[in-house]
Order: sequence, then structure tokens, then C-alpha cells
Amino acid sequence: MLRDIQSKRGSKKVLGIIQRVALALRPLTFAELGYILACMEEKAKARKHSSRSGAGTETPPKTKEETMQYVRYSLSFLRATTTHVSIVHHTAKEYLSDKSYQDGLPILPKSEFDLTASWECFRYLHRAFGGPERPRKGNERGYHDRSLGSSSNGGHQEKPAEAPREVAWRDLQEAMDKRPYLRYSAESWFLHARRSIEIAENRFCEDLTRDWLQYQFFGTSDVIRKPWIEICGNPKMEILVGDQTPLHVAVCLGLTPLVKKALPDFDAETKKIINDRSPLHLAVRSTSRIFKLLIAEGSLSLLIVQDKCGNTPLHEAAKSGNRTMLEGLMERFANNEDKNVSDQINKQNGSGNTPLHLAVQFDYPDIVKYLVENHADRTIKNGDQMTASELGAKLGRGESLEIFIKQAEEIAEGPVEIPVEETREVGKEAVEAPTQDLVGAAVVEARNEPAAVAVEGTVGETSGGARMVPTGVPAGGTGEIHKKGWWHRLLRLFMKL
Repeated sequence: MLRDIQSKRGSKKVLGIIQRVALALRPLTFAELGYILACMEEKAKARKHSSRSGAGTETPPKTKEETMQYVRYSLSFLRATTTHVSIVHHTAKEYLSDKSYQDGLPILPKSEFDLTASWECFRYLHRAFGGPERPRKGNERGYHDRSLGSSSNGGHQEKPAEAPREVAWRDLQEAMDKRPYLRYSAESWFLHARRSIEIAENRFCEDLTRDWLQYQFFGTSDVIRKPWIEICGNPKMEILVGDQTPLHVAVCLGLTPLVKKALPDFDAETKKIINDRSPLHLAVRSTSRIFKLLIAEGSLSLLIVQDKCGNTPLHEAAKSGNRTMLEGLMERFANNEDKNVSDQINKQNGSGNTPLHLAVQFDYPDIVKYLVENHADRTIKNGDQMTASELGAKLGRGESLEIFIKQAEEIAEGPVEIPVEETREVGKEAVEAPTQDLVGAAVVEARNEPAAVAVEGTVGETSGGARMVPTGVPAGGTGEIHKKGWWHRLLRLFMKL
């Protein structure tokens, strides 16, 4: 069918439209497709005359009826509703994106298409919002408005605007009505970029004409990012509101080549925290390639910086369940002579919680196990005067408690027994701040006293209504309680309290 189309007059434009619709991230509106057709026509004129037809003489977007003609010429590759145009079947997408099938057809390889599409959408945003790229020192460069998938090579460079226009992000609907391609550009430029990176990461920064980091989008101010966030409607991107560094922006967008490019210029001492987060705090929810890159090539100050809550990247990895990042950080800290670095595993945040506390709180037993095996201190109490095991008992984190008990038994070389403490009177508020780390105490007792004691007893009521909590009885009185029994009893105790 594609060969049949190629044999007809005007086939190159029809094939180009089929590919753009097929590889677009969603069905295109008639207005968006009409804009793309106009840009393709303008590009053809430029090639014919060996130069641009002149700044300010842009070809107007095609009407809906003009666009429908190309849908009819597509031999049923394209399907039109009253508002949108889409590809008929996913197999056409697969065919058009497989280089082995194209066999001389005038169609861009998928990676090149995505890279070019992302670049032109990105530039369109800056034109729409009146923001030329931030010029390099001694080399000012302008912007030029192009279409989805049009070539970026050899085009005329317009001079940068004298000053950014006051963009209509206060009235975004009006801005989108005036610029039909604005919504697609906002929604899709970074997604096309990611898709291109997945296929051919090394090509992303290969073309020196694509100076991504020189544009205002990656600048400190959010003059371009703020209206973009409102249009694209992705709540995850709201983190980019406010002042940022290029590295923060690249990390949030998941663009690994730009992270690598921005990292050497990142001032880890003065700009490690922007908007209360460092790039490594943000990277915990990004791709593994990004946080691995930051850990391997970032400075130590970047790896141990605390956010506004006192959390280090290690805290962030623990509470997010990101074991790969946690292990990478621990490997980087290993054998470091600086105690502030080597003891990051026991670093407390603003609430007094260590990474172990957070792993228990957010219920990541595998993280708990890793931290315990790497000698995390379980006796540290947080701001509520609770150790990690006490926090686990309060929250009912049975798997984590099993890990604590197993380690204690290994140290004791036998079943863990809990030392005797006097019975104490406890009100409801006592659940918030237990006064003894039972597992930690068991380890200490096991190390020092071979004949330990076991937890046993019941919860009674006093005449005043307060509960009496027996915390231990002599081992000879009730026998030892093994790991499958005592923590269930402890959990029931806290539930009754």
C-alpha cells in the first residue's frame, strides 16, 4: 500500500503525514495536522529556493477540508473522526518504525523522528511563550518555529527577540486558540525526547545545533516552565515550578544525556538545594541510569546533602524502597575516612529518624534487611523516643520485626529472650512513645548474660482505669518465647493499648 502511495503524485507529503500521525503520541487534531502540513510545505519551498522564503512569511495552516484530502489519499492508513486523525492499526506503526521494512521509502527512522519531533516541539514552546534561548557567552542564537518531525538541519536562524513577550499563560486557552500546535508541543516534547534516548542515547547531544540547555526552559526562572506545566497537565511536573538549575530540570524530565551534560557545571556547594530538594533527592523516582550517573560522578557533598526535612539521599532511597540507589550510595560511602560520610547509614533527619526508621515506617522489609546486614544502629531513638523496632511494633510491621529477631538470634546463637523490667503503668498516650527497644535489649542481654528472661504475662486493669503492662518475668517462671510468638504478643499488646 505504501508503494502504491509512493507511485502517485505528491506521495512524499502523504507518506510524511502518515508517519507523523503514526508516531505521534496521540491522535492529532485537524488544526495540529494542518499546521504540520503548512510547515512541511514551507520547508519544501525553502529547499527549492535554497533559502528560507523570508522571515514573517509563514505558510498559513491548512484548513480541515485541505487536511481531509491527505486522509483520503492515504489509502485507509489514516482514519478521521469529526475532530481527530489517527492511524488505522498498530501494525502500521510497527511497520513504519522498523527500519528493515522501509526499503528506500522517504521515511525517517523512529529514533531520528522522535529526536527531531522533540526538538521542534521544544522550540515551538519558546516561540509561543516569547522566550528565545539563553545565549551562550559571545554567541547569541535565535529560535525558529518548525513542525513535528521536520528537519532541523540547515535552517535560517532568526534573531532573538529584543525582550520576551508577556505570554498569555494567564489566559492559556486564548494562547492555544492562536497557536494550534501548542498543546501537543507542551504534552509531548519531553516524551518524544525520552523515546529517542531509549533507542539512540548517544545521538541526543550529538548535533551541536541542538543546544537544549541554552534555552530559557532550563534557566533558573520558570517563565517558560510555568505555562508549560499548566498546559501539559502532568502533576508530576509541578515540582519544576520556581527557581531551578539545569541539572534539576534535566533530572525531573528523565533526560539522561542532559543530566550528564549539566552535571560538570553544577555547583554542588551553593546550588545543591533548589526548591528544598537536591538533584539526587529528585532522582530517586527517576530512571536508574540517572541516579547511578549522579552517584558515580557527583561530588560527595551532593550525596550527603539534606533537604528541608533533614533527609539525605539515603533517607530518600530508604523511604522510597529504592534498593538499587541505596546500595549505590552505600558503596560510594564505603571505606571513606570522613566519619560524616561513612556513618550516613545512621544519619538522623529533622524528626530524628534514621534510614532504618523510614524503611520500617514505609514497610520495605528488603531495605530493612539490607540496612541491618550493613550494621545500621537499631538502638537510635527518633524524636518520639522510638527505636526502629518499637516503631515497627507500633505500626504492625511483622516482616521487619522478624528481621530484627533473626539478627538478634544470630548474635545470641539461640532463641531470643527479653530481659526483665519492672511492671509500669501506661495510659493510651504511651503507645506513641514506648520506653524500651525490646529487640535491641535482647541483643545486649544475650551478649552479656547467657541466662536471659522471657516476655510473658497478661494485660490487667487497675482500679483507676489505667492498664498495667508486665514487660517481663523471670525465665524460670514461664519459659522462653521464640520468635514466632513474642512479636505477635507484642503487637496484640500495643493494639489493646
